[in-house]
Amino acid sequence: MKAENPEIVEKLKNERKAIVIMESDNLNSFAELRAFFMELDAHICKNPVILHRSYREDNYEDLLIEASTDLGGLLIDGYGDGILLSNQGTIGYNELKDLSFGLLQASRMRVTRTEFVSCPGCGRTLFELQGTLAEVKKHFRHLNHLKIGVMGCVVNGPGEMGDVDYGYVGSGPGHINLYKGQKLVKRHVPSERAVDELKKLMMEYGDWYEPTLSR
Repeated sequence: MKAENPEIVEKLKNERKAIVIMESDNLNSFAELRAFFMELDAHICKNPVILHRSYREDNYEDLLIEASTDLGGLLIDGYGDGILLSNQGTIGYNELKDLSFGLLQASRMRVTRTEFVSCPGCGRTLFELQGTLAEVKKHFRHLNHLKIGVMGCVVNGPGEMGDVDYGYVGSGPGHINLYKGQKLVKRHVPSERAVDELKKLMMEYGDWYEPTLSR
């Protein structure tokens, strides 16, 4: 359904179980779609709405930027219940699917993968950040119910990792502090043992399961 059709609202008042697939051809599609959602709210129409956008892209990063711009603001504001992306370029189904789930996760609409939070690194960073983050991801990326922070130092790291479930923070050359949420639970763990100790910590709190097992 096109967002510019005002009669849709009247129809939805009598079709409470209808699922709406919404799209817009307007150059300012964000504003038009947002206005239509506000119209639905004004008439207390609670029908599920799927946001549809069609693209002509061959470059994934260009598609990522366009889709994030078109849909991100709406999803963050709580508008929309799902995404339907189509593309007439060379980008295929699997990439469109991953992009859709990524947008839904980034906007907190649906969590389907482990979320990792990391600082950009600075002169206080106490380990090789990119390699360490890759190692943490390798061991914990199957825990899609968790948000894990990997921070370079204890100066800003604990504050920057915000609402994580677990934190891995440099505490000195060759040592790591481990957090459960914002609570420091293991101090000065040797870096070569830090991943194993983080796993043990997750087991203590019931958050660990093996990659081959379904939850």
